[in-house]
Amino acid sequence: MTEPPRERAGADAGAAGAWRRRVPLLPFVDLLLLMGWTSLMMGAVLKAVYVTTSYRPTLLGLTPMDLFWVTMVCLVFSLALTARTWLKGNEARLLRERREAEREPVADAVAEPLGPRAAPREPAAGGS
Repeated sequence: MTEPPRERAGADAGAAGAWRRRVPLLPFVDLLLLMGWTSLMMGAVLKAVYVTTSYRPTLLGLTPMDLFWVTMVCLVFSLALTARTWLKGNEARLLRERREAEREPVADAVAEPLGPRAAPREPAAGGS
């Protein structure tokens, strides 16, 4: 059986290179969002119990404030992963648009290099 051709960078990078090519990032972002919102809701329920009763429950030893910090970490990390993925996916287009925008003023200047003020004047026909 013949082996399919391997990419040089992926073949040299080993398992890490293969992992980067095959695993999509969206399920991780979804998991982080789910964990963040779940911990926020659990923290809200624990806080409601804290406020309404004298009982101080914890969830795996985590207080409502701990669950709030877990929420913040999950949501900020998912936002960072999403932004990085979006930026990496659109980087080529953004760079191309920036280069085109920088070339447009130069192209206009090349089209009219002298302009109306710099046109040479002809001497007057009267002589004096």
